[in-house]
Amino acid sequence: MWRRGRGFRLVPADGLPRRISEKERQEARGLLTRAQREGRFGASDVYEQRLEGLAGAVTKADLDAIVADLDELIPETTRAQLLAVVRQAHADGTLPADGFYERTERCLGAVTRNEAATLVSDLGYRIERAERVPRLRKLPSRVAPPAVVGVCSGVAVLAAPVALGTGVAHWVPLAVGTAVFGTACASGVAFAWTLRSRPRWRAPVRAREAREPGRGARPEGTGAGGPGR
Repeated sequence: MWRRGRGFRLVPADGLPRRISEKERQEARGLLTRAQREGRFGASDVYEQRLEGLAGAVTKADLDAIVADLDELIPETTRAQLLAVVRQAHADGTLPADGFYERTERCLGAVTRNEAATLVSDLGYRIERAERVPRLRKLPSRVAPPAVVGVCSGVAVLAAPVALGTGVAHWVPLAVGTAVFGTACASGVAFAWTLRSRPRWRAPVRAREAREPGRGARPEGTGAGGPGR
């Protein structure tokens, strides 16, 4: 029986397929571009394949299948470490030629953290996630040394008038300018030293073996496959 006052209302429904918006599509494209720039897809054509899949994505599930594993794919820096370990193992005679070529080709493609771990687990290495230090925590260690240099420069300018017992009021602008100039110079030197001393990870290689040509050369091409012997 019909009852007066009964109606309907719309409520959010969880678990149902939801269409993605154009904004979400653009954000996913930006994530793919960033992953490609970081070298997470290697020399494979995974980037182009995922862009094609993104163009045809309709639901949130389609979108998650394209970008959900980007954080697990290793970047170019970790890929270089893997290749260095594999090359060194082959140069030491630990890894035979077939396993060397197979693992090298696998490293050149899109590799997840777990897949990378299986490539070097029997060579004495494991994969750890590097924790990124927040920039605010790095700020004091970067600002303090140049600031100390600047303050010392300004104090040095005022030291002579103070020692002679003369007035220091007219020396204050010069001291402030010297402090600012000293801080700027120290910051430039620290920045240049940071760029110069940025570590480049390499597997330990004996000098004699490193000079020998033809050992541990990286083959061309890409491919998929698990670890060799």
